[in-house]
Amino acid sequence: MGSSQLIIHTLYEAKMRESAGVEIANLLRARDRVQMSEVCAILTRYQLANAFEDGQRFIEYSISSGQVQGVFNGKEYVSKLAMQSESVRYDIVAKFEMSENGAIVFKCPTCGASLPLTSKEAAGKCQYCGSSYAIPRKLLDAI
Repeated sequence: MGSSQLIIHTLYEAKMRESAGVEIANLLRARDRVQMSEVCAILTRYQLANAFEDGQRFIEYSISSGQVQGVFNGKEYVSKLAMQSESVRYDIVAKFEMSENGAIVFKCPTCGASLPLTSKEAAGKCQYCGSSYAIPRKLLDAI
């Protein structure tokens, strides 16, 4: 490859990288969650290296340059808005009593209703008030 061909190839690759970066940033801005496979598909379309690490670099650059607000959690991009709207609140079950037959009965931390346990699940939702709760592992191990 001659020097002029090398220059043309380098400029072409730089243009493809820039175009792919713009498309990836637009995708990240448009959606709450973007899978790495979607980013790699864009890189493939622009005939760029499309391994997981290549897609990760494009996502991290979009975040660090301020083009998008969010995080890369190791497998996908999650927007800042999605992180804020998906927070789940769990109240810790701290009240319980022994029934007449010796069974432990947990009480909902919000409404005080009995929480029947069909398995040793550490989290659940109260069937009466709908609030989410978590039962500490040490309490579950006691039954």
